[in-house]
Amino acid sequence: MISLDNVCDHDNDKLGECFKKKAHQSCGKIISKRLFVAESDHERLTLRSHALEHIGYEVIACQAMENILPAIHLMFAQKTNQTLVDLVICDATLLSDAAIEKIIQTQRANRFPPLILLADSPNSEMLSRTARLKRNATFDKTFNPLRQLDVVRQLAPIL
Repeated sequence: MISLDNVCDHDNDKLGECFKKKAHQSCGKIISKRLFVAESDHERLTLRSHALEHIGYEVIACQAMENILPAIHLMFAQKTNQTLVDLVICDATLLSDAAIEKIIQTQRANRFPPLILLADSPNSEMLSRTARLKRNATFDKTFNPLRQLDVVRQLAPIL
């Protein structure tokens, strides 16, 4: 797991290096898909990330709200249409208004990968705030991790 929260002083050059790292071997398989996972709860972030890595994904993880917008900018700052991540799993509480607008902008340009939002409950106030986002799924933060893996495999299949 690559953690954006461990990057000192929120240096954009250092944040950018997190997205440039090459896929590496894990459990004898080449990791072919990269996921960005943002979760406000450290234990849940670790659990999700490790479960996803165990089945063969590379995970860039983030817990701090102040790292989300710079990460989104870095993911889509390159000049090509290639995205640096294949799927975004994000806690709705971590999205600032500026982050929501940036996601909407990149979704309109068809450059944003599939999005799974995590919310405290299906009727969460945060979900109404993020209603304009195109999302592929919305999950309760405490949902069954096996269901998460099934949906991730559908949205970002490993070759």
